[in-house]
Amino acid sequence: MKRIMDRAFTVLGGMVLLLVWIVLTINLPYLGLPIAGMVLYQRLAGRKTNTVKLQLTPEPAPPPPAESFKQILARAKHGDVAAKYAVAERLNDGQEVKRDPKAALFWYLAAADGGSVPAQEKAAACYESGCAVAADPQKALAWYQRAACSGSATASQHVRRLQAMLANPPAPVSPALVQPYQRFYDLCESEPERILLEALIAQIPLKPADHELVGPLTVRPQAIILCYRADFLVNGHLVVEVDGKAYHNNENSFESDRYRDQDLIVSGYTPIRFPASQVYRDVDTVVARIVVAARRRPTPRTRGIFDTE
Repeated sequence: MKRIMDRAFTVLGGMVLLLVWIVLTINLPYLGLPIAGMVLYQRLAGRKTNTVKLQLTPEPAPPPPAESFKQILARAKHGDVAAKYAVAERLNDGQEVKRDPKAALFWYLAAADGGSVPAQEKAAACYESGCAVAADPQKALAWYQRAACSGSATASQHVRRLQAMLANPPAPVSPALVQPYQRFYDLCESEPERILLEALIAQIPLKPADHELVGPLTVRPQAIILCYRADFLVNGHLVVEVDGKAYHNNENSFESDRYRDQDLIVSGYTPIRFPASQVYRDVDTVVARIVVAARRRPTPRTRGIFDTE
């Protein structure tokens, strides 16, 4: 409405000026003609000024090209802490280079020593989950404490959780019980997976039978489903994943996990994910939820890691 009113007043003002000029030209031609010349000159000068301003407006600068992995690695080798963390992230995610968790941990530790709080949290997660290094809750706690001292609220929560866990460690499993299940334990790729498997065996309970564990439920560790490898396949349809922070705390993993879940659901499976921290903190609840979810529906056929066909 404001734009319409402005235009109306502009047109009305122009008509008034035109009438005044016509009257002056008829009655006082020596005034009307000079005024018309001045108005015409001002209009032309204004258009020229606007044209010059438009021509002189600079174009936005193109975004700087993204650094290659070699360029970032060179900066990291010269002591750039941010570059060290970037190298670790690319090695962990497999961006531009082959995925190498051990090399990623090396650079996470290098960046953590330089004071990078995200790197300290990643290093702690690696030691907690046993990713690319033997699981060591004490070292994980130490790195979380350093990150917490730098102001990380997330690290502070992990410090309290680990301190509680270390103050009340789980009871050791008897060697006599471990031996028949050793080949299944060896399939676990992280400490939280092993803890969950031990709890499933003890609480359901389960016994080994060829390529799976059987009992009230059937549990197959490291089952091949579609083109994926699942941490556990329960009752042939429930796909259980234990997500550690070291592998699943980045944008690429976040997206790939969702695409994977979509493929599984469309194919008739039921994916369920548990964070490693929940397994450490309350494995009994994790087992109870797996039992409830696994008993809901019948099972499609899948191929397990021990299958030879």
